[in-house]
Amino acid sequence: MELKDSTYSVPRLINALIDLYLYVKVRSKGDIENFSKDKFEEEKKGLQGTDPLIIINYIKSSVEILLSLKDEENRVKYKEQLSNREETYEEQLQKLEAETRSHIRVLV
Repeated sequence: MELKDSTYSVPRLINALIDLYLYVKVRSKGDIENFSKDKFEEEKKGLQGTDPLIIINYIKSSVEILLSLKDEENRVKYKEQLSNREETYEEQLQKLEAETRSHIRVLV
């Protein structure tokens, strides 16, 4: 893809970077609940004069945070699965022990 008019393309690219940042920006639950199109436009205007490289760094930081959160979520799920397996194993073991005891009683 060739850029025909760089003066026209650069502002569009900067706006696209700002939009991307605002979409991946990590927000608190309160921010998410109170977020609106007006709030989005307000944040977008606040970033208009920002150096594009800074916006790229913001995006990078937000993605790193999101990946870290996802990794932590996966660890918690894995620990829950292990805990469930241990509980299931323990239940099965107790059931087998009880069956063994009943067989021993029958033989004695």
